[in-house]
Amino acid sequence: MDTLAFTALWMAYCPHGATAAARRDNFPSRDNSQCLRINLLTIVVASILGASSWGLPAQANWGRVVYVNTPQGYALNVRWGPGTNYGVYRKVLRGTSLPLTGVRRNGWLQLTDGTWVAGNLVSSGPVDGAGGSTSSRNIAYVVTPSNLALNIRSGPGSNYARVGQFLNGTRIRLSGRYNAGWAELADGNWVDNSFLRTSYPDNQRPDPNPPPQYDPNVADLQRRLIQLGFLSPGFVVSGIYDLTTQEAVREFQRVNGLPADGVVDAATWRVLYEATSPNPLPTPTPTPTPTVNPTPSPTGNQARVVTDGEDALVFAGPDPSTEILRTVPNGATVFTTGRITGNWTELADGGWVFTPYLDSL
Repeated sequence: MDTLAFTALWMAYCPHGATAAARRDNFPSRDNSQCLRINLLTIVVASILGASSWGLPAQANWGRVVYVNTPQGYALNVRWGPGTNYGVYRKVLRGTSLPLTGVRRNGWLQLTDGTWVAGNLVSSGPVDGAGGSTSSRNIAYVVTPSNLALNIRSGPGSNYARVGQFLNGTRIRLSGRYNAGWAELADGNWVDNSFLRTSYPDNQRPDPNPPPQYDPNVADLQRRLIQLGFLSPGFVVSGIYDLTTQEAVREFQRVNGLPADGVVDAATWRVLYEATSPNPLPTPTPTPTPTVNPTPSPTGNQARVVTDGEDALVFAGPDPSTEILRTVPNGATVFTTGRITGNWTELADGGWVFTPYLDSL
């Protein structure tokens, strides 16, 4: 059986990454048999992008909490990457609180553990619901004989093409699907399940509390806090947002009349930059909000779309598994027929919108 191979130290495995922008996440009660793809080498926190129109680091808003705001009866998929083509890490119930890094990509929000959720399915304020997780993380470890690596194949069998190898002891992510003794990876490829274990061998057990990673934006934050005297001159710039740095941020916020919550949001960065930079940041040019002008119904009712800043999705029916017809920007005025089915409201043009996203006028 061709499932193992001699270790090729020069071989690197890089599965196909996803590039399509996600418009919505798949609910776990829908089709979970789809081929899931991730890039296994990029699930750690990526290089942080600008977090606001001032060009501030995405370290802004680190630790800000949002809440799962799915329709009643649905859980939210927490995925390995920013898209529905990435594997599901776990599922969380409505009302669960989730801490963010401040990184946003194509409508997806990164959590502090490096995973991602769809931005249109969370809320900035608490949401009624039980909260909690509904499934395991689907993590496994490769255990092979000495000097042998585990072959990664494009399908569940040794007759499929080999696309890479995993070294002994590698920590991998599974989709949860199995076929004739083969286990599917979160990226849609397959490995022989007989060489996987749910825990590390005792002599290869990883550190349960790995050290936090250096972040250049945190290092910049620490240097500015030292410059202003909120951190001592002898403080070592570590690039890690530790408790000492957090307390310094709280004191800086209190002195400057900001909410002393320790969250380095855009307002905190702006005041910090103005206090330490030779030139103030330029004032951003406001972007006009587009408006949607659907054909009004003679018997229609007006409502305003109210989300957390993301566009609201308009579905062909009162169900998120139906076709997405279009999107409506936050703040736009729409016309409804007054017809409500479950958690969904019908628009005058026949589309359906998640009712909590509408405020009657």
